[in-house]
Amino acid sequence: MEMQSASKGEIARVRIPGAYLSRVQATSSIRLPAAYGVPCNLAGVLALLGRHGLASASPEASRPSATEVYGIEAMTPAGEADAPAIPTCSARAESVNLDGFVLFPATQTGGRLLALLLEPGSQFGPPRLPELAETLRPGSTYPIIRVV
Repeated sequence: MEMQSASKGEIARVRIPGAYLSRVQATSSIRLPAAYGVPCNLAGVLALLGRHGLASASPEASRPSATEVYGIEAMTPAGEADAPAIPTCSARAESVNLDGFVLFPATQTGGRLLALLLEPGSQFGPPRLPELAETLRPGSTYPIIRVV
C-alpha cells in the first residue's frame, strides 16, 4: 500500500499490517481541563473535531472560568526521521475572552481524544494539523486554550 508521510508529504510503499504505529506508547500524562477552546478561525481543526463526533458547548456555560494558555519555549527534533519536532511548552494562567472560541468539554463521551488531538505536545495532533503546526514556534502562544 502507498501512504503519504504526514510531515514530509512524500509517498512511499509500506506493508500493512506491519510496523505502522507499532511503537505507540504513552510518554506523559496531563490533567484534563474542563474544556478546550478552539479559536473560531481554525476551520480545519473545528472540522476535524466534528468528524470525530465531538460536541461543542456554549461559551456562556463556562463563564466565569479560569483559563490557561501554552507558551511554546522550544522545538525538539523527534527521534525518528519521519516524525515531526515536538514542542516544549509551559502552561500559564491567563484571562481569555471566550467569545472568539468554540468550547469542547473534555467530560463528554470521547472527550479524552481532545487531549490527543489538541495538546501541543501530542505527536498525533498539532504537528500533523497544518493550522496548528504553523503555530508551533519558540516564543509563540499556542492558539488552543484550556478552560479549567
